[in-house]
Parts: sequence; C-alpha cells; structure tokens
Amino acid sequence: MNNDKRPSLKFFAAAMVGVMVAPLIMLLGPPIMVETMYFDKDHIVLMTPWSNFILLALALVLIIINLFLLAWKRNKIMYILTGFLIVASVICAIQSTKNYTSIHDTGVILVHYGKEQHYDWNDFEQIIYFYDSSYGGLGQYEFTLKTGEKFKIEETGQFINEVRNLIYRIVRENNIVYLEQPLEK
Repeated sequence: MNNDKRPSLKFFAAAMVGVMVAPLIMLLGPPIMVETMYFDKDHIVLMTPWSNFILLALALVLIIINLFLLAWKRNKIMYILTGFLIVASVICAIQSTKNYTSIHDTGVILVHYGKEQHYDWNDFEQIIYFYDSSYGGLGQYEFTLKTGEKFKIEETGQFINEVRNLIYRIVRENNIVYLEQPLEK
C-alpha cells in the first residue's frame, strides 16, 4: 500500500471531508449556537434568522477554499492569502451567532449584528397574523408599534400551536388589536 504523506494530499482530503460535513454544520450550527448562547427560560420562542445560516455557510466555504488552495500550491503568497481567508471565515462564523429574534413574556427582542431592539408588549398597537391556508404552510406576524413602525416575523417550525396560543394570550392581556388574515402570495 502506498504510504504517500505529501501535504497536498492531506489538504485535499481535509477539503473533501469539509465538503461532506459542511452541509450538516450549516443546517444544525446556527440554531444550536443561538439556543445555547441566548437561552432564557422566559422565551416563548427564540428564532434564528436566515442570515446566520448564510454567514456560517460562507465561513465554511472559505475554509474549504483555503484547504483546496493549500493542496494546490504552498508558497509565501498563498500563505498570506489563506491567512486572510482564515480571518474572514472566523469573522463570518462569529457574526453568524449575533442575530436572533426572541418573543417572550415581556416583549419582543430583535438582535441584528449586535444591535438590540427591545419592544415591550405595551409598545404595540396591533399585530396581524397572516396565515397560509395551504397544508403545512407557515404564516407571518406583522407587528405595528404605536409610533407607526412595522416589522414582520416569519413563522418557523418552532411556532407550534402552543406558541401561537401563548402569543395570543399575551396580546389579549395587553389589549393589543389582533387580526388574522390570509397570506397573499
């Protein structure tokens, strides 16, 4: 058996393993990281936005590109380039943990790249739930503040009936107008 230990083969093999494992990490990584880092028992639902998945995917692609580049050629310029790519992938991976949306008993928290916006339930004028009438379709909530500002939160698989009922109960307790409308496609 050939015991060739050339570095290019090791980098190529590592890149191929990365290609096979990356989809699993991309799908499971962001929700696990957000649920672990921002866990609070008062959360009704804690959601991971798609930007986290995209940033983690970018970080993993940069790592895989790094490994392929090192398998192809190793010289001073390539080491400098891979150094920059490693820094970029670390930055993307860190930023993929900085975004989340939380709905809990005291209000709604939107965190986008470290900028946190906290809205108490008494800040809302109305909430409209746009439901998808197709089987298994996910709807979205449109929150309207008393200042007129609006934002939407799309349902994910975490919005089970219990979560919807808790949101509805909190809305009724705080005398917020709650409407349900079909989602227009």
